[in-house]
Amino acid sequence: MAKQSADNAKDGAAAAKAPLWKRPFAWLAGNRARAVRLLLVAANVLAAGGLIWLVFFYGRGKIDVERTLAASLAALDEHDYFRAKALAEALLTPGVKLSRERGGPAFVLGAVASAEADESWDPEQTEFYTVAARHLHEASRAGCPKGREAQCLYLLGRSLYFSHQLAEAKLVLESALARAPQYRAPVLRLLVEANLADDPPDLAEAQRFNQELLAIGGLIPAARQRALLQRARILLPQRRLDEIVEIVAQVPATSQVYPEAITILGEVRLNEARRLRPAEETGEPLPAEALAKYQEAIRLYREALSQATLSSDDSRRAEFLVGLALYEAGEPRAAREQFVRTRKLHPRTPEGLAANAREAELRLAEGLYPEALAALVRAVRAAGDPAQ
Repeated sequence: MAKQSADNAKDGAAAAKAPLWKRPFAWLAGNRARAVRLLLVAANVLAAGGLIWLVFFYGRGKIDVERTLAASLAALDEHDYFRAKALAEALLTPGVKLSRERGGPAFVLGAVASAEADESWDPEQTEFYTVAARHLHEASRAGCPKGREAQCLYLLGRSLYFSHQLAEAKLVLESALARAPQYRAPVLRLLVEANLADDPPDLAEAQRFNQELLAIGGLIPAARQRALLQRARILLPQRRLDEIVEIVAQVPATSQVYPEAITILGEVRLNEARRLRPAEETGEPLPAEALAKYQEAIRLYREALSQATLSSDDSRRAEFLVGLALYEAGEPRAAREQFVRTRKLHPRTPEGLAANAREAELRLAEGLYPEALAALVRAVRAAGDPAQ
């Protein structure tokens, strides 16, 4: 290290003694490693923002709107979200006049926010989808780029759904069925989910859209299995448990939707356990058969949670249902710990809200009044959010 410092000092001195025009070359000769690092940094900066520099400075502040928007859309298609976003934001600077396709920058910003949401977890995920919906709504109002209208409509409906704006999501998605036929399968899937998420669930509409989805020819196996599992979830409130078990059996353990399948099977076991529970007023203990059903449900939920392919929605549901099964199986302390875990992992979601309420109930039963009050305050605050 000392020798390297001495060498650098010599090189610096040599560069200082050289004629002015030779000094950069003398410095490069004596600092090759540092020069290489600087060149790499410069290359990255140019790759990410070089076009922005050109559009701002080459024309003395005049931006070629069409070329910049085209470059932003190309970067979006290449999943270069940093560059796509930077170029779109450049088009929104004061003084830039957007005549045609005024919604182009907003479309790019919405699509980028949607992609970022896909890679995020709660609570950031909901926030990203909310931002995406806002940008995409503006793009739809101002005019999406030519050829991107269907994509804009689909992404808007999807972002509205995942940001828990269900009424608006259903309106947009139903419009997308007619105007975005290339997205028919994912739009139908989201419409099923939106109707199941209603309070109360609209089972008739969910079933109608699910039947349309299953009637589509050429669905890949995973998409068809996911549609079958939606069918199973439609049957759950109707307590048609035997039919659900038959549907779940069609999903192999190697399928990417298998974790969702065993989550649904866990709900079947939970319902079977409830059928075996004695009436509360009798004071009779929980039968061994019912306890075994609860334990099997908990095992299935935890197995699903251990799988990396479990979706965010199913993960939230499984986390909450573990706590619910523990509570009904007579383990209130373990249930409380699970509800705390659920509301910490998913604070601004329906499952997080329900976990807060359950935690408050359990802490109250234990005589932990300050903690129960804190949980109730969290629940009320979350319930005050229209999205919840």
